[in-house]
Amino acid sequence: MWSHCSGSRPSCQVARARVEAARSPAPPDVAVRNAVSLGGDTDTQACIAGGIAEAFYGPVGAEVVREVKERLTPDQWEVTQRFGERYGRGKAR
Repeated sequence: MWSHCSGSRPSCQVARARVEAARSPAPPDVAVRNAVSLGGDTDTQACIAGGIAEAFYGPVGAEVVREVKERLTPDQWEVTQRFGERYGRGKAR
């Protein structure tokens, strides 16, 4: 398992660097897409890159939240809201 994760951190840093270079209006979204495009352990890379980008640029936009909400079951969305209320910067939308 650990051998698969060894490349995650450098790849996430590359994804964040791409975002910074692009000066995108929605950096967290772009960071996640860049991390996924690198291949490999994409779920871990996307989580790390998204967290780094959110720390620098703030949360993802309402459009992304709406899209995620549409794709989740009501139970999954409830868990997401509770997590956001407990650990996030505010309530999940």
